[in-house]
Amino acid sequence: MSRLLSADRIVGVILLILCCLFTYFAFDLAKTIPPFFQNQPMRVDTLPRILGIAGIIASVVTIIAPTTGSSAAQSTDADKQLKENQDRMADLSFDNFGQAKWGQLVAMIALMIVYSTYLRAGGFIPATFFLLLFGSIILGERRWIVMVIVSFLAPMAIWLLVTYVLDRTIPPLPKAIMNMLGA
Repeated sequence: MSRLLSADRIVGVILLILCCLFTYFAFDLAKTIPPFFQNQPMRVDTLPRILGIAGIIASVVTIIAPTTGSSAAQSTDADKQLKENQDRMADLSFDNFGQAKWGQLVAMIALMIVYSTYLRAGGFIPATFFLLLFGSIILGERRWIVMVIVSFLAPMAIWLLVTYVLDRTIPPLPKAIMNMLGA
């Protein structure tokens, strides 16, 4: 009987109930969509429907998945894994709270405030480039070539995705440069 009532299966049943309720409300949301949005390919209820159905599938898989047997080899492997996890989690305890790198945290928050302040004036690509570059420096990355390449390619890819796939406009460069380019 204990094999049938494992913690995974209990959590799976609870998640199945919650996902069924979530999916019901996601499909019920279609009644509230204004008529001019009814024929859009991506509506307010599209993502909740997808998430609800994916949650139901994951819950059912969790419920019907076979439980692992309890042999001595599996027990020692589980004990080793538990010990490794406890060692990693020791860094997150309140005992080490005073040893946190508060300077990095404050510097990253300040960098994000500066980024959000100058995003419009500086343009998306340069502002995001400097956010990623200085953020990686603050966090301790020292591979300069990788930092510069990633800091350039990530905002370019996001800008291209938003502009050409989602068909939304983000000013890529500062307004003065855009005016000089005639855009």
